[in-house]
Amino acid sequence: MDDIKNYLDLLFYRNKIVECYYSIYNDYKILTPFSLDSKEDITLDFVNCTICGAKDNISNNRVGENYIISQPCLRNNHIDALKDKNNKTNYMGYFTMLGGFCYINDKDNWIQKFNEIVIRQFTFFKTIYKDNFIKLTIPMQYKEYLPLTEETKEKLLNSNCQILYSDIDEKNLKWKYGIEDVQGYGTRWEIAGLKESFVNCGNDIVLFKNNKAIGIDFGSGLETLVSVINGEEHLLYSNIVCSDLIKKFCKGNQNNEKLIDCLTSLLCIEHYKEYYNFRIKYLKYMYIKIISAICIINNISEEYLILLINDICKNISIKDNKKNILLINEIKKQKEYLYNINFSKNIEKLVNTYEETKNIYNLRGYKKNISYIEIEALKFIKEKEKRDEKAQKIKKRR
Repeated sequence: MDDIKNYLDLLFYRNKIVECYYSIYNDYKILTPFSLDSKEDITLDFVNCTICGAKDNISNNRVGENYIISQPCLRNNHIDALKDKNNKTNYMGYFTMLGGFCYINDKDNWIQKFNEIVIRQFTFFKTIYKDNFIKLTIPMQYKEYLPLTEETKEKLLNSNCQILYSDIDEKNLKWKYGIEDVQGYGTRWEIAGLKESFVNCGNDIVLFKNNKAIGIDFGSGLETLVSVINGEEHLLYSNIVCSDLIKKFCKGNQNNEKLIDCLTSLLCIEHYKEYYNFRIKYLKYMYIKIISAICIINNISEEYLILLINDICKNISIKDNKKNILLINEIKKQKEYLYNINFSKNIEKLVNTYEETKNIYNLRGYKKNISYIEIEALKFIKEKEKRDEKAQKIKKRR
C-alpha cells in the first residue's frame, strides 16, 4: 500500500481495512455501532468496546450469534498523560475498535475455536501487511488459557510469524469486564513498522466464567492498523478527525496534537453522555483546563478554535451547534481565569521549576489537578506582561 498523503487517502485506507476485515469474517454478523453514551456499558469508555454486543448475553449465561463490529469508542484513561509534561501519549481518546466476539457453548471445543480466531486474525494482518514481519506474544503464566495447536504453530511459523512465549508479567494482557466471575486472558499481535520497531496491533482474549471458556473477544485499533501504512508514530494522523486542516495545524507541535485530542474527547463527552457522574464532570473540567492553557501558549484565537471544533464535529457526525457555543464560552472563562491570577512579588521569585510552581499554586488555593500545560500558560502570561511593560517604558521614553 502507498503512503497516506491527504484526508481522502486516509478515508480510503480506513475503509479498505474495514472491508478486508469483514471479508475475513464473512460468516459473522456485522453489528451496527453502539452509541458512545456509556450509561449502560462502561466498556465504551475504554479499549474493550468490541464486547459491548455480548455483555448482556454473557451476564445472563446466554449464547448469541458471533459478530464483528467497527465501533467508535472513547478512552479517557490517558488524561494524566495529557496534563503531565513527563508523560507522552501516542494515541487519542477518541478512536475506532475493529473486532468482534465468538461465543463458546457447552458442545464447542474451545481450544479449536481459539485457534480458528488466531488463524483468521493472522490472515487479516498478512493480507494487509504482506511484507511486514508479524509477532504473536503469549504470556507464559497464561499459556494454559491460550493453547496453540501444533497445526496453528506450523501455519504461523511457515508464514514468517514469530511466536513468543513471554516470561514477563504481562498485566495488560489480563482483562476484567465488569461482569461477575468473568476473567479474560489475551495474546498480543505486533507488526513491524517502517522504523523497524514493533507496533501493538491487537489482542485475542479468551473469556472464562467460573474457569469455563465462554467466548473470545478479539480486536484491533483501526488507527493503529492505519498507522503502520501511514508510517506515523502518533495515531492522531490515522484518526478520522485528522483532516488536512488539522494535520497541518498539528504537524511538529505536540501541544496542538494534545489540543485536538482534548477537543475531540470533550465534544464526545458533551454530545454523547446523557448523564453526568463525578468521573464525567472531572474529565470535562480537565479537558477545558488543558485546552484553555494550550490556546494561551500557542496564541490560538477563538475564531480559529471554532474552525477546529466545526471540522472535528463534521468528521465524527456531531451537529448540535448550541452545545459547541456553550463549550467555547466555558473555555473562554477558563482563559480569563488564568489571565486574572494575581502574582505577588514573593511568589514571582519562586517560579522556577515545575514542581515548585505546582506547589505554589496549590498553596494559594488554586484548584487541584493543575497540569504542566497550565503552569506553562501562567509563565507565558507573566512573561508577556513583562514584555508589554518593557515596551510601554520604551515608548514613554520616546
